[in-house]
Amino acid sequence: MGAVAVSRPEDRGGRALTNLDLLVVAVLAVSTSVVGLWLPDVLPTPFRVVLGFLFIFVLPGYAATAALYPTMYRQVVPATGISTTAADSQLFGTEIAVLTVGLSLFSVPLPLLSVTLLGFDIGPGTTFVLVTAVTVVCSIAAVLRRARAPSEGAGVPVAHLSQQVTSDFRAQFSSGPTIGAVTIVLLLAAAGVASATLISQPQGETYTEFSLLTIDDETGNLTADGYPTSVTVGDPQSVVVSVTNREGAETNYTVVVEQQRLGREGDIRQVQQSTTVDRFSLTLANRETERRNRSIEVSRIPGPEESRLAFLLYRGDPPERPSIDSSYRHTYFWVNVTG
Repeated sequence: MGAVAVSRPEDRGGRALTNLDLLVVAVLAVSTSVVGLWLPDVLPTPFRVVLGFLFIFVLPGYAATAALYPTMYRQVVPATGISTTAADSQLFGTEIAVLTVGLSLFSVPLPLLSVTLLGFDIGPGTTFVLVTAVTVVCSIAAVLRRARAPSEGAGVPVAHLSQQVTSDFRAQFSSGPTIGAVTIVLLLAAAGVASATLISQPQGETYTEFSLLTIDDETGNLTADGYPTSVTVGDPQSVVVSVTNREGAETNYTVVVEQQRLGREGDIRQVQQSTTVDRFSLTLANRETERRNRSIEVSRIPGPEESRLAFLLYRGDPPERPSIDSSYRHTYFWVNVTG
């Protein structure tokens, strides 16, 4: 016997209620982006793992599935138990799960690949924005398609959604594990492992930004230019040292400033003599930036007049004899010493 179409006054209200699932999906996507980009340390790791799994493997795929199949849920009338559906767009709970994960695995890499081909760099920020955009756009498309779907094919009210999905899964597994059921379990397990791996390094590659800045005399702004080229012994020079921690955890740093005189040994240019002219330590939280204005005073080093000021960054304490080779990060500029 074919499916019986039942028209009820509350169909329109039931259809409106089902859009709550898409609202939840969109809100979760936006909230995850906000937490990941601006509040990464607010939630403990287990919650970040769950959010990361949903964000990558569930939300975009569910929104895409809803957009492709606006009448994917059977409508069960509580008073009669009669199932009404559009036969060509009915999906069971297991099918929805497979499509959700499958379409997520398809819809997440595709926009990232497109952005890469356009010449843009892919980072955590780009990933958060693109995945959120895909999820929200698909959610809006699903709402519009549901609004145009015939009432007998409209979605099941939220109150009966969990009951339907549970019964569909129970039906799939009641006669023993089928190939489809085992495939679903393995697919979800693989997605969970991949999600946990991604979330374990939420900030991507760990590193520290280290640079030298100067204060522009005309504007008063910081600029990566205008380093002193000629200095006099006893005349301090102002340099702003900038350090940004992107190591994923609080980190202790030490900055050592060396005045170095270089000479040639054959075809190799090597440091002939060096002296420490400044040294300071700082502790930065993850993603914290600190800029310190340092007053550097050079000394007379016998030999050629030209020297360089090398700024050496270490994580923790530096060795007894600091050098560019032993530093974690380094930068320098050349100066002529007079006086």
